[in-house]
Amino acid sequence: MSIVVKYSAIKKLRRETLKRVTLLSQFFMVLCMGLMLSLFLGAKEVKKVETKKLRDYKIMPIFHRYPVSDPQISPDGTRVLFTYTTINIAEDRYDTHIWSLALDEKTPKQFTYGNGNDSHPRWSSDGKTILFISNRLDRGENQLFVMPADGGEARSLTDL
Repeated sequence: MSIVVKYSAIKKLRRETLKRVTLLSQFFMVLCMGLMLSLFLGAKEVKKVETKKLRDYKIMPIFHRYPVSDPQISPDGTRVLFTYTTINIAEDRYDTHIWSLALDEKTPKQFTYGNGNDSHPRWSSDGKTILFISNRLDRGENQLFVMPADGGEARSLTDL
């Protein structure tokens, strides 16, 4: 008789513990959902009120030494054009210019200067001129430019 009583008491205790665990897990589930909802709604309010500028963040570039892209080899294979991007914290923007590397010299030289971003350099088939896209004009729109491969003044080919 005492074994049956102990077994039924253990069975009752298990049921009560299971109910408590179920209620406790449901309570935590509702609590987590409420917390996530409040964070979601709160985040929208923060986005509306607070906007940070680039200079408010610590800048950690992905490529610590050489943020280069879009390499283009000259038709004769002696030079490479590429774009090099720097961070302009004072004006809260990125500046991209075209650089040239003579493969026999191994020292890159800046090819384009000035305001605006220059990108997508392409060699002409004879290697004497270079086409690129830039927003260097005060209108801010990207235009197609041509420039002698030996340097000089860039000339706008489009006016969009």
